[in-house]
Amino acid sequence: MQSALGYDPIIRGWGPVSAICRSFVDGLDGDLLGGREVIEAAGRDMGRVCQGFPAAVLRPGSADDVARTIGRCADLRVPVAAQGAGHTVHGQRLALGGVAIDMTALDRVVRIDPRGRWAEVEAGILWADLVPQLYARGLRFAGGHTGYLGLSVGGTLTVGGISNQPGAGAQVDSVEALQVATGTGELVWCSPEQHRRLFDSALAGLGQVGVITRARLTLEPAQPLVWRAVVPFTDQQEGLHALRHAATSGRFDEVYAMVMPPRGREPMTTNLHLAVYEDHPAADHTASVEMIIREASGSTHPENRIHGRGVVCWLDHITSITSTIDAWIARRKWADTIKIWLDVFLPGATADRIILDQLTALGADDWHPDGLSFVLVFPHDSTKFTRPRLRLPQHRRNQPPQPGELTLLFDVLRAAPADSGTDYIHRTLRRTAAAADDLEQAADATIYPIGSRPLTPSHWRTHYGDSWPEVTAALAEFDPAAILTPGFGIPRT
Repeated sequence: MQSALGYDPIIRGWGPVSAICRSFVDGLDGDLLGGREVIEAAGRDMGRVCQGFPAAVLRPGSADDVARTIGRCADLRVPVAAQGAGHTVHGQRLALGGVAIDMTALDRVVRIDPRGRWAEVEAGILWADLVPQLYARGLRFAGGHTGYLGLSVGGTLTVGGISNQPGAGAQVDSVEALQVATGTGELVWCSPEQHRRLFDSALAGLGQVGVITRARLTLEPAQPLVWRAVVPFTDQQEGLHALRHAATSGRFDEVYAMVMPPRGREPMTTNLHLAVYEDHPAADHTASVEMIIREASGSTHPENRIHGRGVVCWLDHITSITSTIDAWIARRKWADTIKIWLDVFLPGATADRIILDQLTALGADDWHPDGLSFVLVFPHDSTKFTRPRLRLPQHRRNQPPQPGELTLLFDVLRAAPADSGTDYIHRTLRRTAAAADDLEQAADATIYPIGSRPLTPSHWRTHYGDSWPEVTAALAEFDPAAILTPGFGIPRT
């Protein structure tokens, strides 16, 4: 198709295609659009705090469309950013005055190889659509799944992708190869064996060296069932102690905590979620959970504290949080709430104390009046993280993690009513920034950059630490025009 928009490089302006305003890219398989509704949708994200409207939106019909459009943007120094499901919350996906690429238009499963245990998919496919197709073949992604599956594969691989499986590493650790449209307009396949620098720089690379257009994912057999249980703790220290024991026990496939706000006379509650993937409908892991409760609290009747235990279909289980959030979006206007999030990786040795301090500091501003705010804690085996661009506390220490060492992702996921006002936004952004700075300086925490803590150039240099020369070398090689994904604010030197 012809581009519906033209560009005049002399005045650096956009308009209908004409003799003066030539087509931005000829012969696209998809469409380059400039309608008001399309532009407005691409100029916001889920946080409802930042906006930055692009001049055009590409709905690609092929990976070649993505590469050619990026190449044209590089020639003209026009900013460009890929957009998936839009689940960052502070402008990371925005391309002010440039081109936003709607990657959800590229959503095919190219091939599933059950014998080789890999799948090749286009980067715009949502995990919510991919997971059932893999499950139908008795397979699942080896890197674990985010709780909410309405995210694009390319999106989670661009930031890292953290699941509730302590032994899985990040999603980027289970990728065999990528097809990337680089900032020079080239379309390149990369892997640990081929174009290694691009591969390492693209995974969790925040879109700074290119746009992931395809991914080859590692698969493993999927058990048909899940035994699961929830253990609520009103003593937050006991809950975190139980979380740590469960994660290091090796007895559970899924371990995470969801902290729910106080409501009325009910105190803040840490719900410990545990799951074991199973083949047998009669499976029962109650004894393992009781052991965890005894170790954490000394309870003499742990069986009375276990809720929701039982065996369910694996697919129903893995999609349950997605169903809940989708219902919040449809019926409770969760998508319209103001989201100011704190997302940090914490070193396991000091995480409990840090989390307790942060939970104690939460007040009325941090909890939605209808219960739409919550806190998540994901414990992970630190030795399973292997990708260099996903920055973790162990990188700040400049030493490899020891066996059994944990890294915890701590997420304060605020959702405030849409009419909360600018005073609330500015006040909460300041508190979030102060908390993030304190955690980085005092606790060797690292930012997981999906949230509401924008980083200055000096922050980014500190974030990448000793790897900063590698980062800047990759940026110079793969995005010499400095046009890619400007929303993160990463400097080029």
